[in-house]
Amino acid sequence: MRVTMRVSPTERRRLAVRAGLVLLAVSASAPAPGQSRAVREAVRDVIVAAREKDPTGFLVAARKAIAKGDRKAVEEVVERFGDLVETADFGPEFYYRFHNDAVRLLAKSDQPEAVVELKRQLERSRRWQSRLLVLDVASLNPGLDVLESAFKALDDKAPQVVRRSLKYLRHIDTAFEEFNARLAALDRVLERYLEIDDDRKFRGGEWDRTRLAFATALKGILEVSLATAVDYQNYLSARRDRSDLFDPVEARGDGSTRVTLFGTEVTGKNIAFVIDVSGSMLATDKVKLEPPPETGRTVVRGSKEERELIRERIESRRRITRARRELAKVVRALPDDIRFNIVAYSSDVRPWKKELVACSDKNRKAALEYIEKLEAAGVTVTDLAIEEAFADLDVDTVFLITDGAPTHIGASGRDRPTDADTLIRVIHERVRVLNFLRDVRIFTLGFPDAEEEFLKRLSGDNSGTYAPIR
Repeated sequence: MRVTMRVSPTERRRLAVRAGLVLLAVSASAPAPGQSRAVREAVRDVIVAAREKDPTGFLVAARKAIAKGDRKAVEEVVERFGDLVETADFGPEFYYRFHNDAVRLLAKSDQPEAVVELKRQLERSRRWQSRLLVLDVASLNPGLDVLESAFKALDDKAPQVVRRSLKYLRHIDTAFEEFNARLAALDRVLERYLEIDDDRKFRGGEWDRTRLAFATALKGILEVSLATAVDYQNYLSARRDRSDLFDPVEARGDGSTRVTLFGTEVTGKNIAFVIDVSGSMLATDKVKLEPPPETGRTVVRGSKEERELIRERIESRRRITRARRELAKVVRALPDDIRFNIVAYSSDVRPWKKELVACSDKNRKAALEYIEKLEAAGVTVTDLAIEEAFADLDVDTVFLITDGAPTHIGASGRDRPTDADTLIRVIHERVRVLNFLRDVRIFTLGFPDAEEEFLKRLSGDNSGTYAPIR
């Protein structure tokens, strides 16, 4: 018995679309000629795991898929990684760990065909997350040249990938032995910086961060801080034939007035000043009492007036006083195009504002009033203060001023807090997660008794510098 079904034109079109999608999915997962059955099955599992947003299943299948160094399998793993992280709702910590797991997995794919495919994916993969993945793989995979990969990534259309390339290129002054090779590498970095700094299409948050990354990289290479790409171009043009071009020299400006915080140049467009106001900030640093302060008049030794002048000199060297005075100086001098916030912390965290604000006359006045009222008391919850600074996603630069080890319980006498080592490890790991794709620069400044090794590493790992306050 024949049964005839009547299908409307609309339903026929819907069924045709569904059939087309099925064929497209099948063709996308079709095995490459010559693949073993095990590889074909593993590649299919990779595709399914990515579609179902299953990172654990993805890594298990990916390990099997690329075990033989099959080129098509490597392509599928890289491409599907990008698809998965683009569509899944991963938190920053999970994404950071998933990315690193995938990097370590692909770093073992050093067979010739796999290496060829990884090089191709660095330039042609659809998702920037995939291209970033391959760039980090290049730093561990013996079949890839990380500097060659970084120079290719320098031209990427995604600012996140460009910034990551600069992390690998910022040491070209030591990566190349020959002067001419160093100079050629420097020229290439500057060429891309000029393109980004000059073109209006490279505007906005991510590209603004990228310009900062170029300036930071060039400052590290040439030991000079300049305002724009053109300034660096002019500086290099006048010195490119000098044999001491890459030798450490005293940093010199471009002729404009520089704003400094305890001698550290204040740069960035969206700045969080994080200031320690714990009880130890009441300490007074070394004071020179002789000769008496210059007053313009004769001061009798042992007099009430001299004692008052000495008390003033001692108070001026109190750490909290010095920090308030220096921060107020910076706030008064910040350019109008800067946005900023102040995060004070001791036993708790007390931000001035919930988020960055424009550097207007009104906000400067309010900030100065906030700074003037800061008092020192309590312990040093540096970890929570850094979390607060990173909570504003627009922040591109952090200046951390402190005088002691991170602690939630305090110290007994002059003993180091017992929780300091644990908190330091937590901070380093947490900042790696928070700063994985944001590339916030962290500059640290430490009074005497500060944990200098901690501050040096925190700034060094995050494109900043450490400066002792003496």
